[in-house]
Amino acid sequence: MLKDIREIRTIRKKLSLTQSELAEKADVSQSLIAKIENGSTSPSYKKGRQILDELEKIIERNSLNKKVKEVQSEDIYSLKMDDDVETALEIMKENAVSQLPVLEDGLLVGGVTEGSLLRNYDKIDKDIPVKKIMDSPFPLIDENTNLELVKKILIEYPCVLTSRKGNVVGIVTKVDILGEI
Repeated sequence: MLKDIREIRTIRKKLSLTQSELAEKADVSQSLIAKIENGSTSPSYKKGRQILDELEKIIERNSLNKKVKEVQSEDIYSLKMDDDVETALEIMKENAVSQLPVLEDGLLVGGVTEGSLLRNYDKIDKDIPVKKIMDSPFPLIDENTNLELVKKILIEYPCVLTSRKGNVVGIVTKVDILGEI
C-alpha cells in the first residue's frame, strides 16, 4: 500500500503517466498534482488518498497484465550433472549469481544454490560432481505466465526457469522481480 504522497512523482513517471492523466483518473485537478509534486501544497487527506488509491490500482493492473518474459533474463548460466563443484563456484563468482540450474540433454534435472553448497560444506571436495549435492529442479513455467504468479512462486524458490515450446529460454530471480518496483 502506498503511504507517502511524496512518492507520486516517482511512481507516476515509472507508470509513464502525465500529470493530466493521473489527475483525470484520480478525479482531481492537474494543478493539484503539480503542486503536490513540487512540494508547494499538501492535499487534504481525502484528495491524497484518492491519488494514492488510483496509483495502486494502476500498478495492480499493470502487474496483472505483465508476463514473465518481460522481466526474464535470457542469459542462463547452467551446469551439467558431471560438472564439479569447483566449476559451479567459478560460474557463481564470475557471474554474480547465487543459483545455477543443472541441465542434462536440455532437460532440467536439478539446481545448485549457495544454500546447497553451504548445507554440504563439510563433505564438499571441489572435485566432486554437482549431482551429489544438487537440489531438486527449480520450477519451470511458460514464459507467458502472469508475473503475479511468479512472485508467489519466488517466495518459496530462489528462481524460476521459463520455457518456450518445452525449451528452457530464461530465468527469473527475486532481484528481477524487485527491480520492477
